[in-house]
Amino acid sequence: MRALDATGRALAGEGGAADAIRRNVAYLKSEPAAVFGVTHACAALGDLSTSFAILQGYYFGEGPWNKVAPAAGDEDRATSPLFQPPMHNAWRDSRFGALLQRIGLDDYWRASRTVPDFRRSS
Repeated sequence: MRALDATGRALAGEGGAADAIRRNVAYLKSEPAAVFGVTHACAALGDLSTSFAILQGYYFGEGPWNKVAPAAGDEDRATSPLFQPPMHNAWRDSRFGALLQRIGLDDYWRASRTVPDFRRSS
C-alpha cells in the first residue's frame, strides 16, 4: 500500500517520484508477481531505465531482476501489459523497439501484416 500511495501522490504532483520508485522497487523484491505494476509505475514516473531492467529480467531471465522471470518460462509470459497506458512514455524509446524485436513481436506483426495500435497512436 505504501508503494501504491507514494506512486499516486507522485503522479498527482504531491510527492517525489524518486521515493515512489524506491518503494515500488522494494516491493518488487518481496513480491515478484507485481512485475507489471512496478514496471508501469516506473515508466509512468519517468524512470524508463528501471522499467526496462525489470522487463529484461522478466522476459529473458537476465540482469538484476532475473528472479521476476516466470517459472514456467514463455508459457507464463504476458505481453499485453507492454501496451497499456502507463507504458506510453516507453513506446518511443529505442529500448522498447529492441525489446519487441527480441521477444519476437515485430516478426509476428510483419508476418501477419498487422500494425499494432500503439504504433498508430504514438
